[in-house]
Amino acid sequence: MESDSINKDDIIAFLKAHKEEMRQKYGVKKIGLFGSYVRGEAKEDSDVDIAVEMDELHIF
Repeated sequence: MESDSINKDDIIAFLKAHKEEMRQKYGVKKIGLFGSYVRGEAKEDSDVDIAVEMDELHIF
């Protein structure tokens, strides 16, 4: 990976920084990262896999 690419720690920091906003705006209870970034196998063209548990259905 290039030095200016995102990494697992960047993604987790972003999710933590926006956790309260996502809870209030969308009812997010839990959010987790999985896939290639967690396994340390992410490449430049890898997507970010995120699992979200919500309080209830929010239509946005």
